[in-house]
Formats: sequence, structure tokens, C-alpha cells
Amino acid sequence: MLVALCFLFSIVFAASSRTFTVVNRCTIPIRVFFDNDDSGFLHTGRYLTGSKPSNWSGEIYTNSVLNGSNDAGPGMTRAVFNDDIYYIIRDLGSDFNVGVTIAPFSAPEGGLCGTATCTSNKCRNAITYGAPPLTLPSFSDQFAPTLPFYACHSNFAFRVTFCPKTSDGYPGSSSNPVEIHPNGNPDKCLDVRGAKFANSTLVQIYDCNGTPAQQWTIVQGTGSIQAAGTIYCLDAGSGPKNGTQMRIWQCSNGRAAQAWNYTNGDHIELSTSGLAECLDLKDGNLENWSVVQIYQCFDQNTNQVWTTVPEVPLN
Repeated sequence: MLVALCFLFSIVFAASSRTFTVVNRCTIPIRVFFDNDDSGFLHTGRYLTGSKPSNWSGEIYTNSVLNGSNDAGPGMTRAVFNDDIYYIIRDLGSDFNVGVTIAPFSAPEGGLCGTATCTSNKCRNAITYGAPPLTLPSFSDQFAPTLPFYACHSNFAFRVTFCPKTSDGYPGSSSNPVEIHPNGNPDKCLDVRGAKFANSTLVQIYDCNGTPAQQWTIVQGTGSIQAAGTIYCLDAGSGPKNGTQMRIWQCSNGRAAQAWNYTNGDHIELSTSGLAECLDLKDGNLENWSVVQIYQCFDQNTNQVWTTVPEVPLN
């Protein structure tokens, strides 16, 4: 099961803040920095998370290289944030240390909230400067900035992934992250409402859009269903019963409300309730924002059939 390195790298302002999740998919531990603040080594398959003010301007980077060195010198690929604008800097004329992606936890729309990617020294979606540019492009809800700049208005969470092309899945998980579909419908996905990764956020059905809010990791041994790259799991609450709405809650090994069993009929059953309660799409309603709940299991109830893409063995 994933282990989170909780790192508080700023005071969380009472007004508005953004959450940053940094994932290491490199084959070696890497040293992670937020501006000049050294957060230490992040081991393979693990992540750290924390908050910054919503208008934060700064960089997230590693000075590690895949030959095992931890001194890339000027040859660093950096994820840069300036209020609602984000982009990648690759140092001009220097060697390439590791690939990086920046993914907002918001659905792409109208050219906004796209994923910035740079995985080689020839990537086009990066600025080859030794320092951030002096001026930034403007954008609006209708017009996205010109690449290699990206923007996502009012987005409150980002995931920065180092070595995004080398992942073989998280240690202890059954597979790479998957989408979970109600009754095999490829257009609808199990979704964290508003992509808000926090205790008690509702889980719903929404149009599949490829965002982190719809990526789940199925953890063997514990039966947990974890929002990929986060510390939160699908949770049935402290007193599960018919009609209890599904939420996410911080993952806790041994927590009964997070222990699920995957049946041969593609049902997802709460394995410790003793009452045969299953993950259920209320009234079979496939409209966006529809509630996902638990309800008494019935073999022929298609509201309780769930499939994954890519397909993984669930039991």
C-alpha cells in the first residue's frame, strides 16, 4: 500500500490554497525541492503532498539523475507555477535529468487545464530557458495561453510526476491506475466530486474525462480502492447501511469501511460488514453527479455491476 510522506511546505492560508502532490515513478529515489526548500528523498512509487497559497509562484524540481547522481547541476527539468499559469522549464544547453508532467485535478476544457509534459531533451512543450520568462501570456475562460504555457483557472490541486514514462504501477497495488465504470458503460466513470481530494468528499458518476479524479488503484491484500497518487480511499463511513453515500477518506490499513471484495459477478462488496452490502449506483441513474452508495447485494442488480479499464483481475 502506498505510504504518504506528508510534508507541510508552507502555512496554509485560511482563504484559498492549492494542494500539490509529487509522485516519483523513477527507478531510483529522487531528491525533491520546492524552490530552494529541500524536502529530502522521495522513494520509488511514493509521493508527498502539501499546500501552497493559491497565488503561489515557484518551482518544483529534482536535482537527481537516473545514473544515481544527485547533482544535475544546471541540467534540471522544473515544474513552474505562477498563479493560474504553469509550465515546464528545461535548462538551455544542459543535459536532461528526468522527465516530468504537470496535471491539474480538473477536467480539460476549451484548451485550459491540459497536462504539461516533457520526457526528453527534445520535448517541445517546455521552455528552454535558464530562468523563468519575465512576462507571462494572458488567458481567459475562452482562450488558453499559447504553448508551452498552460493555465487552469480556479484549479485547487496539481499532480507533478517525475519519470512519468517509467511507471510499472505503485508498489503493493494490483495494477496501474484504472477507470471504474458502472455496468460496463465506457462513457461514465467513478469520480471524486470536484476533484477535491480531502476527507468526506463525495464519490459520484461523471462523464469519463481522463482526469486524476477518475483514476483508481486497487490494492491487493487490503481490498482498498485508492484514488491514484493520493492518500485517500473509497470509504463507506463509520456506520454503513443501505443508502450510505460513498466518500473518500484518508486510507487506513485495517479500516473496515475501506475493505472491499470483488465478486465473480463484477460486484464490489464491502467485505467486513457481514450484511452483504455492495457498491451501488442509486436507481441506475447515469446522469452526471449521480450518487454512488452501498446497498444490499443482489446478483441480478445491474446497478451493482462495475468494470475496469484497463481490465484487471479483481479477485
